Amino acid sequence: MIENASRIGARGLAVLAAAAIAAAIPLSAHPQAARADGPVLGPPRDPATQASLRVRMRAPKAPLLAGGTYTWPYAVKNGGPQLASSAHLAVPLHRGLTYVPRGRDCSLRRRTVVCDLGRLKPGQVRKGGITAKISGKQAVGRKIDGTVTVTYGKAQITRPLPKVRVAKTADVWVKVEGPKTVQPREAAAYEVTVGNDGPSPAKNVRVTEAIRSKAPLHMLKDGTDCRRKGGTWACDAGTLPSGAKKTFKVKVRPGKAAKAGDLVRVRSAAVTTTPEVTKSNNKAGTRTEIRHAAPRTAPQWRDDDHHGGGRAPKPGDDGRGRHLPRDPRALPNTGSNAALLAAAGLGLAGTGLVLYRTGRSRRRECGSDG
Repeated sequence: MIENASRIGARGLAVLAAAAIAAAIPLSAHPQAARADGPVLGPPRDPATQASLRVRMRAPKAPLLAGGTYTWPYAVKNGGPQLASSAHLAVPLHRGLTYVPRGRDCSLRRRTVVCDLGRLKPGQVRKGGITAKISGKQAVGRKIDGTVTVTYGKAQITRPLPKVRVAKTADVWVKVEGPKTVQPREAAAYEVTVGNDGPSPAKNVRVTEAIRSKAPLHMLKDGTDCRRKGGTWACDAGTLPSGAKKTFKVKVRPGKAAKAGDLVRVRSAAVTTTPEVTKSNNKAGTRTEIRHAAPRTAPQWRDDDHHGGGRAPKPGDDGRGRHLPRDPRALPNTGSNAALLAAAGLGLAGTGLVLYRTGRSRRRECGSDG
């Protein structure tokens, strides 16, 4: 019992001593967490993981046509507080696209276009574009989609590409026909034909005809649905299915004061709200020359009227193929001296006249003697 009491008393004294020591050491008014005096080992911090990249890729603005080349623009921004190193952008190509190289930052790697973005500082934006050609065999309405992926450090983000479709296309053409010549105060009619070779229907087709001339013109109504404003006609053809066409008629009449040689020019153009692959056949034109009526002349003499056939005489021709001199007093060139021949002829004629008179006088004398 005594031993137990002595043991308990010794323990009590130890507890009391510890309490006294604790009471002697004052506590700090602002306790702080314990800190280690040496370095703390742990995984290294990657600056790229602290960056926050955002990517935006837009579709081409123009309607996508089969066989056309277009660019998909992109913009990558670092919205984080740290530097983004070794950033790359990758876009797998759709099977209907063919990559068209533009610049040195992008290249094709196994049907994937990879663009080197380099290092992006906080708040920095890197812009660019991926250019590709749509295959001419792509069907109308075919959807073109995919994904875009940006990697930086050990992180990456993937976003879907904007969905686009191959647009429906038409092939509108126009043709103008009119007279080659026209007289003043005579109506000239022009036919303007517009058609669509497809493959899709052409919507909201309109044809304009601009008529210009130095001569005064009078526009005539012909019963068509065209509207005129000044010297320009506007005709609405509506929707033309593939293979369809429509014809409009426009009439003009040159005024009395029109001069010979003046031209009437007609220029036509066709437009549609449906996209077209080619527009080289959307314009056409023609022109008409103004000529005065030829004056009335007496009917020309024809050789067959008197000789029962043959040809009409030509200038300097007697109708039988013989040449006539232009001057009736001129003599034909026979290769001899025409002057000497003429003098000789006149001499012979004079001699004959003298002999005739001499003979006549002798006959009279003989008659008087008898």
